Amino acid sequence: MELGPSESSSACPLNGLEATLSGVPQGDSFAVLVGRWPARQFVPDATKRLTCRSTDKLSFMKLQLFIALLILASLGACKKSTALSPDALNGGAHNDTTGIYGQWTWVNSIAGPWKTIPPSDSSVTLTLNSDNSYLTAINGKTFSVGTFQLTGTLPNSESIHFNNVPATQYSTQNGDNLILYGSSQIGELLLFVDDEVELQNDSLHLLRTPISPEDYNAFFTK
Repeated sequence: MELGPSESSSACPLNGLEATLSGVPQGDSFAVLVGRWPARQFVPDATKRLTCRSTDKLSFMKLQLFIALLILASLGACKKSTALSPDALNGGAHNDTTGIYGQWTWVNSIAGPWKTIPPSDSSVTLTLNSDNSYLTAINGKTFSVGTFQLTGTLPNSESIHFNNVPATQYSTQNGDNLILYGSSQIGELLLFVDDEVELQNDSLHLLRTPISPEDYNAFFTK
């Protein structure tokens, strides 16, 4: 139903707002959403005045669906634009070689009177990253990966726990306390789940814990 100029302020829910267009061909239409009212379709008449007529329920539902899709698309674009690269999330952790972080080459291990050195054709490395990930390698080829936790204060009296190494087990037999140390073997190196850490310049010393007589010590250098 078309409304005359004198009726537009009361019949059309635009609070008396009257829009005037110039140079708009007759028959052009525009869809708008105003406040809490349903969408309206405006058709300019011969005098360039806009008249209102309510859209049907189906058209309004289509408009609601269109707006919802626009909102979802914009949210997706925002999430995509704020995504960070793995290097950014890690804060460039793999480039940090200060202190305990970086790549360590195994030199030897000592347990009581026994000393183990790597064969001349076997280079074993342990890489500790500041994002708490570690990597072991033999001759440059990855052997194992995992995460670790540090406690205490460097350069001395700090302990390290390797999360992906088997756990240490405790038992009692005939009144004796037995400890089965959790460890992983990388070449000739034994990497224990829990160690005390001593750091001096470019030397790293891992001492198996709990400490026992003839305990296992592993020595590394950068």
